[in-house]
Amino acid sequence: MINIHPDIEVGTIAGTLRVSGEELTCRIGDLHLTARLVAGRFVFSGGRQGEHSLDASAAITPSRRLLAHWRGYVENNSCPRDAE
Repeated sequence: MINIHPDIEVGTIAGTLRVSGEELTCRIGDLHLTARLVAGRFVFSGGRQGEHSLDASAAITPSRRLLAHWRGYVENNSCPRDAE
């Protein structure tokens, strides 16, 4: 069992993450972004550019690092797509 930072909670039903009461899920238009614990990694999925993940070990990813990466993932998916 991996030791994650104590401020990070893993939901028992959906398996999504919560940090200090903030649910790490987001709907942007037709996108549904989520953060989950998968095989020892925090995995962000649902974005236009695919998944992003971080090592879930408390020694490597404290809650503030997880939130910073999550907010960046959401922000990158909030911007309109580049013209093709």
